[in-house]
This record gives sequence, C-alpha cells and structure tokens, in this order.
Amino acid sequence: MNPKNIKSLICKLFGNEYKFFYSDYSDPLANMKVIKPKFHRIDNTVQSFLIFGDFALEGLYYDENGVLCYVTPFCKHCGSFHVIKKDYNVREVFNDDGNLAILKLKRYECKECGKKSQTELSGAFDPYAKIPTYVKEYVGLSLRNGDKTLRQHSKDIELFTKIPISHETARKSLFTNNDDCYIKFDFNYSGFYNYDAQWLPQNGKFVYRLVLIDTIEYLPIAEAIVKKEDNETIKDFIDKSIPPYKRKAITTDSQNGYDEVMNELGFQYHQHCIFHLLQRINDLINQETNKYRKQYKKELKDSNPNYSQSKINDLVKKEAKKYRKQFEVYHDEFKEIFEQKTYDDAIKQINKVREKIDEYPTFLAEYLNKNFFPVYKRFIVFLKKEVKGKLEKTNNKCENYIGKILKKARKADFKTISGVFDYICHKVRGWFEKHLEKSTN
Repeated sequence: MNPKNIKSLICKLFGNEYKFFYSDYSDPLANMKVIKPKFHRIDNTVQSFLIFGDFALEGLYYDENGVLCYVTPFCKHCGSFHVIKKDYNVREVFNDDGNLAILKLKRYECKECGKKSQTELSGAFDPYAKIPTYVKEYVGLSLRNGDKTLRQHSKDIELFTKIPISHETARKSLFTNNDDCYIKFDFNYSGFYNYDAQWLPQNGKFVYRLVLIDTIEYLPIAEAIVKKEDNETIKDFIDKSIPPYKRKAITTDSQNGYDEVMNELGFQYHQHCIFHLLQRINDLINQETNKYRKQYKKELKDSNPNYSQSKINDLVKKEAKKYRKQFEVYHDEFKEIFEQKTYDDAIKQINKVREKIDEYPTFLAEYLNKNFFPVYKRFIVFLKKEVKGKLEKTNNKCENYIGKILKKARKADFKTISGVFDYICHKVRGWFEKHLEKSTN
C-alpha cells in the first residue's frame, strides 16, 4: 500500500471528527457526487467538505459509514484471506493543515488463526503514530542540510508543516535500523582511495569510525563504527568494502602493520600520508622549544628578580622564537623531498638529507633514522609515473570529509553507537545529494 500523489475528499464534522471518502477525481470537484454516510450514534454534527492530504492509499476504500477498509481483507498475522469484518477502531492523526483528524479503521477477525487486526495505513503513518511519515522524513532532510539540535529541527518542521513534532519523535525518525553499524555505497570505483579513522567517546571509552573514500570522485565508499581499531578489523573492513579487482592504490597514515595489511589485500601501491609525518616533526620541534622556553624563563627570573611578569614573557617569547628558527631550517630542507617533480629527484633529495643527518638536531635525527629512512619509499609513491596526479600524498581529503560529516564539537553529543551512526547516515545522504547536484550542473 504505497502513497500516491492523489488528493482524496474528506467530510469534516464540526464535532472535531473526520470521515474519509474514496474519490478518483473523474469529475470536477464542484460536480462530484459524494456518498453520505448512514446515521451513526456519534455522527450527529453538520458536515462540510475540504481536501485532505497529498496521498491516497492503494488497496483501501471508505465504506458508506466512512470507515477505512481493505479492498481485499486479509489477516496481517498469518496472511489468510479468510477474515470476518467486525466493528472499527478510532484513531487520531494530524492532517495537512496541522489539525487532528479522527480516522475509523475497520477491524477484522481471522478464521484461520483467530487473531484480530485492523486496517493499517502503511506508507502514510507508522503504527500508533499521529504524525504522517512524510513529516518525519523532513527531519532527515533537514539534518542533511544543516547542523542543529533535535529541538531546533522539530521547531523548523512545525513552522513549515504546522504539525507539532517533539524532539523525541525527531530522534526516532532518524533510525536507520542498521544493526551492524556498517554501510557500503555502490558506484564505479576509481581504484584510488584514502583510509582514516575517527575516535568517538562512548561511556568513558572510545569507539572508532572507519572511513574509506574514493579520492577521484571524492565520495565515501564505506563507513563502519567498531569497538577496536586493530589491523585485523581494518583489513576486514576494507576487504568487505572494495572488490579485489578495484584495489589499485591507497593512502593511509603510518600506523604499524598497515603495510602488511595493504599488501595482503592486494593493493599495487600504498602511500603513507606525508602530512602526518611533517606534523610529527613539527610536534617534536614544538616540544624541544617548550623545554627551552621553560628553562630560559626560570633562569631569567632567577637572574633578574626585579623584572615584571610582562617583561619576562616578552623576552621569553622573543628568545623562544629565535631558538625555534634554527630547527625550521632542517624542517624546510626535509620538506623539499615532497616538493620534487619526479620520483628520482625525490630520491636525490632524500640522499642529500641522509648525508647531512649528523648535522641535524639529535632529537630530529633520531626520529628520521628510526621512522623515515627505513621506509622512505612509502612516502614518495605518489611521484611514480603510474599513479602521478591520481594518488594523494596525504589523506587530507578523508580527514576533511570525516570532519564535515561529524564535527569535532559534536562527537560527545551521542549516547549510543547506533545514535551517532544514524546521524552519520543522514549526513552522508546529504553529501551524495550535493555531489549529484554538482555532477548534473
């Protein structure tokens, strides 16, 4: 019983009761003959007519008493067509103008299983719900195009539909019924991907949002929320998400074990993210500068007790800046590796840095000798002719996507894994809609 975009006639009673009549609009509304219901003990008010709803339900009709019945009665419990018509139940629902309407739903008793049921409004109203399904769908649509609280979404919906909807109803309308918290998107994969993870707080612990995107299309391939982010879980996630014949190249961070995982999955090229590498070097320089800042500040206070706090702060800031500048020279020289035009030029620059490594600050030399030189080829894969211009040297696209779908400030707003996953699913649908709009344009 699917909703159709057909208007059906309603008989409105001033006693706040509504009765529906079937109509196919074969004649103009002014000439339409409406069958009036037989007298009923609660039908003693004056009648007037108006249009109700943007839908009519297939398989249903209104009898002479305004009771909504199945065209072909059946038992919803066992599926039998051997049923007996009984009386009716009364149910309140909201109509399009935001007023409450009273529906009469025919009851049936099954001869086979003996159970009772009533006419259902599948597609138009959820069981026991007063609010039409299409109004609840507006919550998801609203969420795709903005980032508000549930109460703000429900207020916006009431403003435009005139139907009051609580924030709890808004929350329930976002359910996706995806129990395993995994969603996969199907389109023509390019073969070039980013993988990254986002940590989400849950009940004093962390769960992990795993994300794969196609970097050429800039579209998500799959998302999952898992309780642990070990290599076996990541391998299973990527294996389920990308078919073997579409595994050409992928960019990840430099976590231990990723090389083995991507090799086992059959990727031809595996690029380590250079952004994380340069960020780590910058963090080491900051740590070393902060140590010097604290030490210099203490010495300055001890040797100059008459200096004011503001003067001390100014002198420390100036000296720390000068101290940091000596490390930035090495940082910039190392960064030149990834600005080369060809793979061979990058190798030459790496050899240049390696020859001068003894001149580098101890903390920086130790880090590069341990974490870069043994696997340096993993950081310059993007310069190879076969993938140049297609394989990303960072997974920034993935990180940007992750942050736009679920902002850092909102990570702690969700009390359950299913709640955050439902939110992500609706935001991702909005991402796809915008992508489709851009592609069309």
